[in-house]
Amino acid sequence: MDFHSKIIRGLLLVVIAFHVSCTSTDESAEESTLSEGETEQVVDGSEDADEETAASDEGAGGDALDLDAELAKDEKEEQSVPTTSKAEDIDKILGDEGSSKDVFETAVGPRASIKDIKYLSQINGGAIGIELSKEATYRLRKGKDEKQNVLEIPNTVLPDRFKRPYITKEFDGPFVSFEAYQAASSSTTRVLIQQRVGGEPAIRMSGKVIYISSPDRPIQDEQMAVVSKAQAIEESALALPMETRDLEMPVDEGNVLKSKSLYEYLTSNNRFYGKKISLEVRGADVRDVLNFLAENSGLNMIVDDQVTGKVTMKLNKIPWDHALLLVLQSRRLGYLRQGNVLRIAPLASLREEAEEASTILESRKKLEDLIVKIVLVSYGSAKDLAPQLKPFLTSRGSAVADPRTSAIILTDVASNLDKVEKLIKSLDTPPPQVLIEGKIVEASDNFTREIGLNWGFSGVASSIGSNNQGGITTLTPNLNVRPTGPATPAMTAGLLVGQADFFGDVSATLTMYELDQKIKILSSPRVATLHNVQSEITQNQQVPYAQPPQTGTVPGGIPAPAVYAFKDVKLSLKVTPQVTSDESVILDLEINRDVLGAVESGQPPIVNTRQAKTKVLVKNGQTAVIGGIYQNDSTQSASGVPLLKDLPVLGWLFKATKDISQRNELLIFLTPRILAGPITSTIN
Repeated sequence: MDFHSKIIRGLLLVVIAFHVSCTSTDESAEESTLSEGETEQVVDGSEDADEETAASDEGAGGDALDLDAELAKDEKEEQSVPTTSKAEDIDKILGDEGSSKDVFETAVGPRASIKDIKYLSQINGGAIGIELSKEATYRLRKGKDEKQNVLEIPNTVLPDRFKRPYITKEFDGPFVSFEAYQAASSSTTRVLIQQRVGGEPAIRMSGKVIYISSPDRPIQDEQMAVVSKAQAIEESALALPMETRDLEMPVDEGNVLKSKSLYEYLTSNNRFYGKKISLEVRGADVRDVLNFLAENSGLNMIVDDQVTGKVTMKLNKIPWDHALLLVLQSRRLGYLRQGNVLRIAPLASLREEAEEASTILESRKKLEDLIVKIVLVSYGSAKDLAPQLKPFLTSRGSAVADPRTSAIILTDVASNLDKVEKLIKSLDTPPPQVLIEGKIVEASDNFTREIGLNWGFSGVASSIGSNNQGGITTLTPNLNVRPTGPATPAMTAGLLVGQADFFGDVSATLTMYELDQKIKILSSPRVATLHNVQSEITQNQQVPYAQPPQTGTVPGGIPAPAVYAFKDVKLSLKVTPQVTSDESVILDLEINRDVLGAVESGQPPIVNTRQAKTKVLVKNGQTAVIGGIYQNDSTQSASGVPLLKDLPVLGWLFKATKDISQRNELLIFLTPRILAGPITSTIN
């Protein structure tokens, strides 16, 4: 090697040595600067931290994000609520801009999951609780602003529902707000904490929960023991103190907001089925409140762009669906359920949409082709049923009855014909049948007192009277359900309607009294009739009488024979039963009673008529009683010794006379029995 080559080689070695020396000097200066600017605390999840390491980049101070300075334009420094959702913003707060990865990702093994993040107002004037699926390590890093700190939890998974600001300034606690964030490429969860005053907050982990409290009021062991796991985190996002655990599973999931609209819900429901929560907001945006309720209840919700405004409310332990309806009502909002999605919009907007949809539907019906369909009617009258269908047809539809075939001819659009046909089938059902068992009894005057009949008059109007009294009296009869003991009839000249409960069968009871010669059963009619169809029971007696003799003679000189005529004396009862939904029977009664009066030779007998019209309500199988029809029978008899009883002056010694006067009452017992079930047709 020549001399020149050696000189060049030596120069190269000097340049390389100088470059290495400069690089070492820069690294030492950077480490020195880092040790002076930042203090960081690394704490294992099982014990408190006892070492501090400093790391700060003084050169990045000019580019750091000063959140308090930006928010001072709108409000005071104490009321500022700085939030962030970008990783580079937190890097600026910590002075880590330019860093390509998190420096605190040393943990290995399965990643822990963040289960809950909430605010604890009842502990030390306010604390933050972060619940994990398992114990984890963490560290606290100071920001450039002494009121901002960042808690880093490595090797964790942060669900999206916790990536939002938690505004707590209204609680007057040590924290103004806090926000959790995790970059897409990072496994470290960062929680930015904005304090009301400067200083390093006290951090402590108990079990799987990390507690962050005021610097001058650290959480003690006995305080953590008091806070149970169910109550550990009581207030949450947007300063909403809520019990949100297991909100995804409501008390009765099938009935929560089952109605399709708010109007339908309020008019058909007065119960709430969601999980009970507590809610307190002050001037919060209604969209944020709705979004929070949707996230914590598992409800699919779409909020219209027109939904705006602020809400302030304080609710304590009410179902979350009740809280949702209160929020909607406070801002005049409504909802429309479509499948399993709830769409929320102003009431006016939903009303306009409903009107537009109705207009479009009517327009489509006007364009549809008309279809003719024949529906047979089996039990009802087609002539009576056809006019009742008019309100259910469209403006182009019609219903025409054909009495010959008992059918209804329908003309309408196809979408409406099926509904009308279902309506006809629901109305055309077999009517119930009623068996009316009657007993016409002639009883002694005190019989009604022995069996304890109740005669009452109040309720449905009826007419009771007699044609020989010069008018008709209007009364209001009512049947008492149970007899209360002997009762004196309220009328003696008209008809009475009462009710009796017999022990056992009515026929057996009356037969027993007949054997004791207290009553006489005149007839026992039975008739079956349909619902709302009149039936008639009549007992008739023809009374003969001689007409005036005719003048003249028949051939042969024989006088004309006497001519006799007959006069009907009737006892008629017309009954129209009406079956109610509770299996009672309304009896529409019309009673006519003819009483034979005085008879003069050659003249028609005088017939007195008594009439009553009334309605009575009796239970199925119960007995209604009609009375007040009295008859006085007078009997005169004479007996004595033949021949001697006819002697003048002394004849009375050998004869005897007897006058017998007896007053009887005519009673009618009616017992309705339903043979078929009552009308219970339901139209959907």
